[in-house]
Amino acid sequence: MLAGLLPAGWRELARSTGAMRRARGEISSPDQLLQLLLLHVGSGLSLKQAVARAEAQGLASISDVGLLKRLRNSEAWLRELSRGLFDETRFASINATPPEGRRLRAIDATTVEEPGVTGTDWRVHYSISLPELRCDYYELTDVKGAESYKRIPVSSGDIILADRGYCRREDVAHVLSHGGDAIVRLSSTGFPLCEPNGGQSLALLPLLRTLQGCTPGEWPVSFEAAGTTWNARVCAIRKSVEAAELAKKKLQRRSRRRARSCSQRRSSSPSTSSCSRRWPRTFCRLTVSSSSTERAGRSNSASSESSLY
Repeated sequence: MLAGLLPAGWRELARSTGAMRRARGEISSPDQLLQLLLLHVGSGLSLKQAVARAEAQGLASISDVGLLKRLRNSEAWLRELSRGLFDETRFASINATPPEGRRLRAIDATTVEEPGVTGTDWRVHYSISLPELRCDYYELTDVKGAESYKRIPVSSGDIILADRGYCRREDVAHVLSHGGDAIVRLSSTGFPLCEPNGGQSLALLPLLRTLQGCTPGEWPVSFEAAGTTWNARVCAIRKSVEAAELAKKKLQRRSRRRARSCSQRRSSSPSTSSCSRRWPRTFCRLTVSSSSTERAGRSNSASSESSLY
C-alpha cells in the first residue's frame, strides 16, 4: 500500500541516487531497503531496535552499523522521495524559487525522548533550504537549548522563515546584522512595536480590526534592539470563521488547564489568593519579517527596512 503512494519511478531513483548501487546481502530490493529504513526513521526505533525487529519479522539480518551506513547512502534518495511527494500536493503550484542571490530557509526545533524516561531529553535545531527540502544545518542541545535565530548561521541574502517561538527582537536584529531577512510569526506581547523610524508605541489591535474579509493588510512599523532602530512591516490577514472558532476552542482548553493548575496550587498554598485568566484580544494570524534591503542612517543608529509577512 505504501508503494502506491510514492512517486513514479521511486525504485529506479534508489539506484540512480546511490541508495541501491547493487543488490547484495540481505537487502536485495528498494522495497526491502525502504521498509528497513522506516523502522528506524519512521517508527522511532533505535538502530539496534530496528535491526532486531527486522530480523524477527524476517525482513533482513543486518547489523546496526550496517543500517547506519545504508541510511547515510540513502540521504539523496529519501530527499528526492520527499520532493516527489511534495510535487503532488496543491502547494507545488506555488513558485517558491527565491530570486538570484537569495536563499529561502525554514528553521524549527523538535524534541527527542529516549525510551524508558519521561519528558524531553534532547532538542534538535535544524534549518531546511526551500524548495529543495535539504537540511543545511542542525544542532543538538539539551532541553535547555532554546529556539533562537542566533543558533543558525546566517549569510547575506538569506530569507529565514520561523514560527512564533523565534519572535524576539534581538534574534531578528541578529539576522539583519548579518545581511539576511527574517520572516517570523508575530508575538505581540514579546515583540513591542513602534511607529516607523522609532516613533511612539504602536497600538496594533485597532489596525487589525480594520481588516475585511480575506484581504490582507500591511503597516510600516519599527522596533528597538541592541541600541538600534529597525524599520519593519507587519502583514496580517483575518482568519476565517472556522479557523477562528478552532483557535478559540484551543485557547479555552488551555485556559481550563491553567485554571485547574492554579486551583490546585491555591488549595495547596493558602497564600495564593487568586488565579487570573489571560485571553487573547485577536485571532488574526500575524507574521513578522525584517528585511535589510533598504537602510537609512539615523542620529546614532542604523535603521533597516523590514518586511513582515
